[in-house]
Parts: sequence; structure tokens; C-alpha cells
Amino acid sequence: MPHLPARHQGWIAPLLVLIAGVAVLAAVIMLRPQPPAAPDQPSYLPPVSVVSPSMVAEHPRVETTGRVTSRFQINLVAQVSGEVASVSENFRAGASFAEGELLLQLDDTDYLAQLAQAQANLATAQQQLASEQGLARQAQREWRDLGNAQANSLFLREPQLTAAEAQIEAAEAALERARIDLQRTRITAPFDGVVVAVNANLGQYVNPGTALASLNSTAALQVETALSTAELTALGWHRQAGSLTQLPDASLTGSQLAEPLSARISHISPRLDSMTQLTPVLLDVQEKGAMQLSSGQFIQVQLKGPIRENLAWVAETALYERAFVLTANGGEIALAPVEILARESGRLLLAGLREGDQVIVERPLWVFPGQQVEPVPVD
Repeated sequence: MPHLPARHQGWIAPLLVLIAGVAVLAAVIMLRPQPPAAPDQPSYLPPVSVVSPSMVAEHPRVETTGRVTSRFQINLVAQVSGEVASVSENFRAGASFAEGELLLQLDDTDYLAQLAQAQANLATAQQQLASEQGLARQAQREWRDLGNAQANSLFLREPQLTAAEAQIEAAEAALERARIDLQRTRITAPFDGVVVAVNANLGQYVNPGTALASLNSTAALQVETALSTAELTALGWHRQAGSLTQLPDASLTGSQLAEPLSARISHISPRLDSMTQLTPVLLDVQEKGAMQLSSGQFIQVQLKGPIRENLAWVAETALYERAFVLTANGGEIALAPVEILARESGRLLLAGLREGDQVIVERPLWVFPGQQVEPVPVD
């Protein structure tokens, strides 16, 4: 070893001691017993609640709200002129009336005089015709006594007879018109109904076409409602076809009704409402019990479509993004498109599921399609 200067010899020994210590420590670490390897931990699978619904045959049902309206809503107008001489006790807003009931009576003095004049004119025309017929028979005898074979039409008074007969027809028509005008002074109800508004009253002079009142029928009622395209499809209606092969039954219920009333779809509009994107639908009330209804009231409507197979009832919590449910078949979440055919007490009647499907009814919010999960059956 080369000879080191005296000033460097002082730190060689500590360095050797440090190296020896590191070597001993490394040996101790390498030679100490190693703990056994921990077993692999299984990955966590989030639990989800599932049900396996049974397939059933059911009627699709749609529940909505409708408004009762009258099928016949008219303005009662005068057909002849005259002063209102009398009005019925029921001729006021809100009052009900029966078909044929006298609502107003116009002053008929002038019309009675016109009827009498028409009767006199008819009698005069009849007398004129009888006179002409007698003269024509007399002319015919005179012509025959002259021994001529061909009679002259003017000599036989044929033009005068034709004119007299025409006068009869005109007089009869005038008499019929006078009778009709007299009858029109009596303004009667065209149906059972209710007075909505009154526009004329006692002592007022009216002309033909004057609106006297607004009337609504209570004998023929309908219900106005609106349905989505999906609801109409569930009932068996398709916009392209434009008709229902079987009109669905409807049931009307409300707090005012002692028992449900039956109705039937009578019209489905070919157009969507631009604001609501719903299709207007009209239903005719079928029963005499419709007298329990009032025009303008709101009522619950339940429509029942033709029976369908392979449907399933599931909890409403299973619905995902309005048109799907999530299934956990094989432990993996998948989307299943479904069609909602009825809603009832927190559950849905769905088409599109298969026997044995595990439908998720409850899951953590952070669980999504494609994820592995642990299905937990629930009742």
C-alpha cells in the first residue's frame, strides 16, 4: 500500500467500521425469516335488489283526466220578428229545461192576422177555380152542340183553369208559410239541456237571426281528453293506420258519481297538440247515468285495451330513463327496453321482459350498465 500522508490516516479506520456495519445490517435483513404471502382478496361486487316477475296476460290500461262537455252547444235564434211577449221560468242562465219546453213566446198578433188572410185567400182561389171549372164544362157542352170534332182550348177556358189551379197552389203555400211563421213565435227547446247565457228578455223586439240564448245539451255528453302516442299504441292504435280495430272500453269515475259510468272512444284527432305533444281524444258517454255529469267538470278516465300476452308487473322503481329497466342476468347489468302498458299502486305493467329475467328494483346510484354486481333476490 502506498504510504499516505499523516493527515489522511485519521479517517480510514472509521470508514472501515462503517462499511463493516452496513454489510452486517444487509446480512441481517437478508437472512431474517420472511412472512407467508397474503392470499389474493376477491374484488368487491356491489349488491343490487332483483325480482324475477312472472309472465301474465292482461289488458293494457291508461288512466288520465278528462273534461265533460256537451255534444250539442247552440245559439238559440229567432226565426221571425216580434216582441218577446213571455218567457219561461227556466229561461235564465243556469236553469235546466226539457226537450219541447216553451222557452219564449213572441207576440203573435200579426201572425194570426196573416194566417187568417192566407185562409181567406185560399177560399177565394178555391171559389175561382170552382167557377172556372163550371164555365169550362158549359163551354164544352156548347162546343159539342155545334157539332165540331175539335174543341178550341181558348173556347174551353183551359188557360183560365190552369191559372185558377196555380192560384190554389200559391194560396196553399202562403197558408202553410203563415202557419209556420205563427208556430215560430213559440220558441221551444230542441233537446234536454241547460241555459248557458241569455241574450234577450221580456219586452225586447227581436228580428230573424237574433241570438236569444246559448244552450248546452245534457242528454248527449262527451268527455274531452288527450293521450300520448305511447298510450294510444298501448291501446292498439297506430297513427299510420289511423283507427282502432277494437274500440277500447272506458270507465269514468269521480267523487260526484255514485258508480262508474261507461264510455267509448268516438274520435281520435289526426293531429298532435303543438304545445303538449298529446293527441286529443273524444269519448261518448254511453249510459243514461250521464245525467249525474255536468258540462265543464273534470273526471277520471280509465281506458282498457285488448288483452295481451307475456306481460309482467314490476315495481315502479325498476324504471330506468323512462323506457328501460336494468337486468342483472348472469351478474352483469344490462339495459332492457320495455313498453309501459299500465300503472297501478306503485307498480308497472311492462311488455318486453322474458321469463326468468332478474329485474333490478333497487341499486346504488354509482352502478351502471355493463358492471358486474351481486344480485340479491327480494320478495
